[in-house]
Amino acid sequence: MKKTLALATALLSSSTLANSFDHYLSLGYTQVDASYASESEKMDGVGFTYSRFERRQQIGVILLADYASSSSSALDASYYDVMGGIVYRPEKLNWLRVYPIVGASVFKGNVTSTAPDSDSEMYLSYGVGLQASIPNTKVFFDASYKNIDADFGDASAFNIGIGLRF
Repeated sequence: MKKTLALATALLSSSTLANSFDHYLSLGYTQVDASYASESEKMDGVGFTYSRFERRQQIGVILLADYASSSSSALDASYYDVMGGIVYRPEKLNWLRVYPIVGASVFKGNVTSTAPDSDSEMYLSYGVGLQASIPNTKVFFDASYKNIDADFGDASAFNIGIGLRF
């Protein structure tokens, strides 16, 4: 009897804890633009965003991850990042969420036109984003822009996605 009561209490408290948060999960398209010297590279890929709020709170946390790649006759390039930040949900506009983000980005390139050569570097990234919910649904749109502080030249990433609140 005591074990059953303890198990029921644990299950009830875990479901109450899960229901005390708003979770937002999105998947989308990522495009990375990198330019160096007289060359430029566009990479296409996928982005993932997860944010969480305690119910009726205006501040939450957000995590983002992106992967993109490109292949040409002279260069195979790939990019990935992991970023995080604080997300703000205005009280009067609770369908809107805005966030600054900071994290790390990695570029990996393989030169294939000459002797095979590979290089991989990690850089600081920062950016901003927003999420906007469609009224009376659990669906929302997500968009973010990231600047990559790369030493080889200019680099930036853009992500647009669609997600669900649960």
